Amino acid sequence: MAEGTFIIYHILSAKIKRFGFLEEIMSKACEICGKKVIFLNMVSHAKNASRRSALPNLRSVKGKKVCAKCLKAGKVK
Repeated sequence: MAEGTFIIYHILSAKIKRFGFLEEIMSKACEICGKKVIFLNMVSHAKNASRRSALPNLRSVKGKKVCAKCLKAGKVK
């Protein structure tokens, strides 16, 4: 491995360990249909909009993260 590649790999692995990027990305999406986090506006009576996120209903089945819709449809074997 070239020295420059090693430095980039080392920096990325340190960030992944520190912030848990891969784990965070992988754990918030269905592995079958790809359903993931969506961002919505909460609108008050005065029409003030603030952002919120809606997470998919994920279940852990046989080591996979699967949404409830795929589980109910029988897409998991």
